[in-house]
Amino acid sequence: MAATIHTIEDFIRVLDENPTWRDAVRSRLLTEELLELPDKFARFVEHTEEFRERTEAFMARTEAFMERTEAFMEMATRRFEAIDRRFEETDRRFEAFVERTEAFMERTEAFMEMATRRFEAIDRRFEAIDRRFERIEQRLDKVESDIQGIRDDLGPLKAAHARNAAVREADLMTEDMGFTLIRKLTYDDIGALVRSQDTFGIPRNELVSFRRADLIAEAQDAEDQRCYLAIEISFTVNGRDTERALRNAELLQRFTGMPAYAAVAGLRTDDRIKHVISENLVRWHQLDPVSLGVE
Repeated sequence: MAATIHTIEDFIRVLDENPTWRDAVRSRLLTEELLELPDKFARFVEHTEEFRERTEAFMARTEAFMERTEAFMEMATRRFEAIDRRFEETDRRFEAFVERTEAFMERTEAFMEMATRRFEAIDRRFEAIDRRFERIEQRLDKVESDIQGIRDDLGPLKAAHARNAAVREADLMTEDMGFTLIRKLTYDDIGALVRSQDTFGIPRNELVSFRRADLIAEAQDAEDQRCYLAIEISFTVNGRDTERALRNAELLQRFTGMPAYAAVAGLRTDDRIKHVISENLVRWHQLDPVSLGVE
């Protein structure tokens, strides 16, 4: 049955009752873009929902990241604050160290200056001491020279004193050696003996030494045989004395044709000639200290 349309309400009712008419009217009244708008809107809503969901997920991840970042920042802040405190403590300790070092350097410089002054003063004192030692050494050298001069002067005096004492007690000395004194040859006796002999081949210095012998004694041995003693006398008997005594004894035996013995007399002997005496190569007589006046 045909629909009767008199009013707009009738038209809308007919459209509501006939969807086909409604679609035909819509296609006549609306453009293609408007017709596609619902589908596009639906797709937009769908995309928007997806975007919202992704955005919410991103925001959730962002919030989690921000929370972790905030926690990290808080931790970093605490760490930096601790580091700052440690740096502040280190700065204070370093400043204190620098102050102590500077004070130490100042004390060291002051000490070095003082030590330098004292060392300079010590050097000056040592120089003065050196000069005093030089003067003392010069005076000691002079004293030693004077003492040596006195010794040189006393040597002959001591030897002469010992010789005089020994010659004075020649009989006691020869008895001590096991002989009996007959006579002491004088300087003239010895000179006459030398002149009466053939002295060819004998060095002149040995002849002079023989004529200057300390004591030449004619004696008898234990068997009453005549002999001679060539005696050298010194305060301290040494090797020169034993050598002269042995040489003079050989010359005596050559000149007289009789046994001759070397002998030495003195207050003491040099250690280096003890073996000559112990082997009886040279007779030994120790002078009495009382007779020398040395007690």
